[in-house]
Amino acid sequence: ASGLGAFIFATSEGLILMNTGMPSSGPMIVESIKKLGFKPEDLKIMINGHAHIDHAGAFAFLKEKYGATLAVMKDDVPAMESGDKGDFKYADDFVYPPVKVDRVLRDGDTVRLGEVILTAYHTPGHTRGATTWVTTITDAGKAYQIVVPDGAGFNPGYRLATSNPSYPG
Repeated sequence: ASGLGAFIFATSEGLILMNTGMPSSGPMIVESIKKLGFKPEDLKIMINGHAHIDHAGAFAFLKEKYGATLAVMKDDVPAMESGDKGDFKYADDFVYPPVKVDRVLRDGDTVRLGEVILTAYHTPGHTRGATTWVTTITDAGKAYQIVVPDGAGFNPGYRLATSNPSYPG
């Protein structure tokens, strides 16, 4: 779909992949990694913004092929491991191959590989575990803080977990 993207963070210890796409996007992602001059076999960690088919559909393919570990915000783990069956908005309309989550993330946790550190911020609304990622990258000796936001596009029917049980959200 237009406007969607998968991102590679190249580190001295391997690759981190953020997001995939539809289930059929796995081979295309592999070819894109190669075109960028990297080896798909160096894929070590996979992370996501949220657990919908157009962002998470090819994780199972890539995990099976390369054995990368998958780190996901705690509230999206059930969706990832079921292939998003029973989604609060879409029911079973957009299921994808389920994938085992290796590391359960909580708000503020970091994912580190080599010199790259990504911080996961829980920003629910689009899915229960939507995650905004923040990291610092360096280009030509200048450091830039990069934010990959997620959680916008609030989905009706989603009930925020709050300390107030009478919250109508």
